[in-house]
Amino acid sequence: MFIACISVLLFINQVKNISPSPNLTNYVSDILSKCKTAQYKDQCYKDSILRLTDPPLKLSMQDAFKITDLIQQQSTSYMNCHDLAHQLGVKETQKDPNRWKDVVSACPTMMCSNGCAHGAVIGRYKADYLSDEQIEDVKKEFLDICLPRSSWQPSDAAVYNCHHGLGHLSMYITRADISKSIQICKDIGKKPNGRDYTQTCIGGVFMSIFQPLDTDDSALIAKIAPAKTKDDVDTFCNRFTDIPYRACHRESWIYFWEQIQTPKGLTEFCEFTSDIKEQKVCYSQAMSPIASNFVLKENNLSKLDIFCRSLSPEFSAICFASAARRIVQINAHFIDKALSVCNLAEKTSFENGETCYKVLTNYGSWIYNIHAQKSGYKEYCSQFPPIWKNKCLSLIT
Repeated sequence: MFIACISVLLFINQVKNISPSPNLTNYVSDILSKCKTAQYKDQCYKDSILRLTDPPLKLSMQDAFKITDLIQQQSTSYMNCHDLAHQLGVKETQKDPNRWKDVVSACPTMMCSNGCAHGAVIGRYKADYLSDEQIEDVKKEFLDICLPRSSWQPSDAAVYNCHHGLGHLSMYITRADISKSIQICKDIGKKPNGRDYTQTCIGGVFMSIFQPLDTDDSALIAKIAPAKTKDDVDTFCNRFTDIPYRACHRESWIYFWEQIQTPKGLTEFCEFTSDIKEQKVCYSQAMSPIASNFVLKENNLSKLDIFCRSLSPEFSAICFASAARRIVQINAHFIDKALSVCNLAEKTSFENGETCYKVLTNYGSWIYNIHAQKSGYKEYCSQFPPIWKNKCLSLIT
């Protein structure tokens, strides 16, 4: 069963652009009304949608995602739906664990930060802890399982996220043995075509430690996760070197959430390394949750503007660009919101928003397979200002 293991994160199908049935619309209205005054709206949305997939209604996973998409369109504060998607993937897989690959391929790729496919994989393999011999066998499957083949023509983003998922999965199959998980990533990361996914895979390893998604995740890492203090995190991460050292520090951002929401705090957080290139990677990653909070949850572009312009010049442009990219990563249909960030950068940053527009332009060709998803990619490009629209479309060969 392990040799058959792990075609991870086959991010193929989108949530279909089909007009929702009246019943789904009614469910959306009911949930929005119910959660309007809830103290914790995200939790209310998640619980309400999950209940619709239980008896007696037993809505399909696809319908649950359609409802989620409709709620997001009407309540832009609910963008961080990764946990919901994760649980939907788990539930769907548990119906028939042997069909987990079908579940993965049915997961939406452009919303909820790919939580569904992650959940499908975990739903299938969470209880399986492999021996050293089995791990060696599985690594052979890992080597090319994320790469394109005749039955799967993924975008670059799908390949990237697939390897990130392998990092998470490595922690489960090794029973949270960090050293073994890192070694799996090192053994499978480098590809014959020159691409190297070692870093994103190792990022998945450390994300499992710092951001457990449920009680089972928390139990898995309870004995190895550091305490939520800078000294403990430093001691924990200093056990590692090179890529694991940097990934460990970057993934610890959630421990310091209040701190990094200030320019000074973010600067101090990313100074775990003196390498400016690596600091830029740190800023870029940290801007994902910050952008979600400022732009989507609070709908406060002015706050983002002040935040980014308060950073030193070499990081200000990255701040705007990373915020815009994060919005599209959450849901590609929010390209208009992402472009509003670039428009802000164009008006207020020192380099006229060029970095922001360039990042979004290139990101379009990364999240779409521009041959298999040409119409979606063209729609994405069509919303850019003219000069950037042309640059975006010029990537179609």
